[in-house]
Amino acid sequence: SKTVQHSPEDLFAVVADVDRYREFVPFCAGSRVLRRTSHSRFEAELEIGFRLFNERYVSDVSLVPGESVTAEAVSTPGGLFERLVSTWRFERGAHPRECVVKFDIDFRVGSVLHAQAVRLFFEEVSRMQINAFEARCDEIYG
Repeated sequence: SKTVQHSPEDLFAVVADVDRYREFVPFCAGSRVLRRTSHSRFEAELEIGFRLFNERYVSDVSLVPGESVTAEAVSTPGGLFERLVSTWRFERGAHPRECVVKFDIDFRVGSVLHAQAVRLFFEEVSRMQINAFEARCDEIYG
């Protein structure tokens, strides 16, 4: 979690804009919304590339405007992840333009090799993710 100087609505808008991830999210080689099923749900495809790993997967994304974004990857045989669920939560801070961002990720990888690699880099990559979204808010909203 991290306190940032942007409103929950601003952060929500940036996190929900999956089509733009490839422009600013570290290790994101591709991102696109495949299909909208309602105003609060869609399917998105992400491609991540990190060192020796390159993975493309589809997630079911659900939105609670101004409050949360949850993405649950659809498992694919032989893929890097057996399970991958990420949740962004946005809570008002002490000031109107302040937000406490909470980023939770629950995952299980498919092989011992992948598990060791993820373990080595997970904390740093998580920090980089939150910082990238904060920087994107700075760029868009000042």
